[in-house]
Amino acid sequence: MYSNVSRFGFAIDVLYSQRGSHNAYGDQSLNYRINYLEVPITARYFLNRSGNFRPNIYGGVVSALYLSHATIVKGGSIDVIPETSNPYRAADLGLTAGFQANFRTGATQRFTVDARYTYGVTPLAVANSDLRNQMITIGVGYNFGIGREY
Repeated sequence: MYSNVSRFGFAIDVLYSQRGSHNAYGDQSLNYRINYLEVPITARYFLNRSGNFRPNIYGGVVSALYLSHATIVKGGSIDVIPETSNPYRAADLGLTAGFQANFRTGATQRFTVDARYTYGVTPLAVANSDLRNQMITIGVGYNFGIGREY
């Protein structure tokens, strides 16, 4: 995350995420899991200019690259369905917005707590489908400054 003493900043993150769903049909349940590598790019507005506590609100875009998937069936006679083809798109694009609280822990370090909502803009599957990813993410992190000023 980059910000100067003004109220504005931006951030580029690299995150691993596992998305999916759970469906129940009588005595069987289906669990879908899709693994992504996410790269959110966000613009941030800090609610104060400086201090030991700097909360901010943000919004931006999230590109997610498909890594792998699994379908698990529980109940009945089958436990795992082996996948022979990939029904999902190679990438997902979404919009995100959230709130972050960050606390100074050293001269150039901060501990962060983050909550965001992401809505998928592109359809999830390759086949004709209107399924889209939607998620709420809660995260914790540790940031440290780099560069000449730090």
